[in-house]
Amino acid sequence: MARIYAAVQLTLILLGWALAQFPNLVEPDIAIYSAAARRATVQLLLIALAAGGARPISSYYYLLRVFKVKLLIRRDGIGRGS
Repeated sequence: MARIYAAVQLTLILLGWALAQFPNLVEPDIAIYSAAARRATVQLLLIALAAGGARPISSYYYLLRVFKVKLLIRRDGIGRGS
């Protein structure tokens, strides 16, 4: 639980910092609205991220297949068994 709380705390600290800076990214020169990329650029970036994300997922599946890891669902959560 301590790890989860630490991750939540870090996320909230970064979120608070970002909200404190809003709407400026770099004081006072660059605002969020003027720093946005064009729509076509964002769409291509999302396509590239989706295609690139398929590789680690398939590699993780292959890793689990090779080492024959079985996931057992227990009453109190998810455990690993062999």
